[in-house]
Amino acid sequence: MGFKIAGAVLLALTILALTIPIHTGHRMYPHEMAAIRSITHINTAQSEYLAAHGRYADNLAALGFAELITGNRAGYQFRFETTPAGYTISASPASAKTGRRTFFSDQSFVLRENWGPEPATPQSKVLK
Repeated sequence: MGFKIAGAVLLALTILALTIPIHTGHRMYPHEMAAIRSITHINTAQSEYLAAHGRYADNLAALGFAELITGNRAGYQFRFETTPAGYTISASPASAKTGRRTFFSDQSFVLRENWGPEPATPQSKVLK
């Protein structure tokens, strides 16, 4: 009888060990998608701003993204910088529980990703 209980406990622990990473990944996915959407919205707003003003916006408030001025949204930290060519926007998980990828974009409007904690850069893989 003891072996049956031990076997059942071992089976339950094995199933739990296999499902925890999957469950955690499912919780990260919405954060990652929100970060991607935010960067896409910023790129779209910058395109519209450029068409209207002949230059890129110097800050997120000018684009109507006041909620990102603090740099945090949906489990990600955002960083916006102006450059001589235009701008850069990057997003990194606020913690290991909110995402596995970092993201980057600039005035090229190409969205890039890096799997891991290192920030995505202009040389990172293009997100498809």
